[in-house]
Amino acid sequence: MPSLRSRIARIKELGEWGKGKNTMNIDLLFAEARDRFPFTRDPTLLSYAQTALRILLRGEQ
Repeated sequence: MPSLRSRIARIKELGEWGKGKNTMNIDLLFAEARDRFPFTRDPTLLSYAQTALRILLRGEQ
């Protein structure tokens, strides 16, 4: 199974932002993280992390 880092890099490489695919992929990555790492179950923390990842993938600062 690819690492979360390699999957995020692949999402960026595909350049699918804005087509709805990245949002779905990000949500799947975070769902997987919640299952694998119990300390990531804080909904506020996850929300901030998902938002930050979306901004990074768009190249915004």
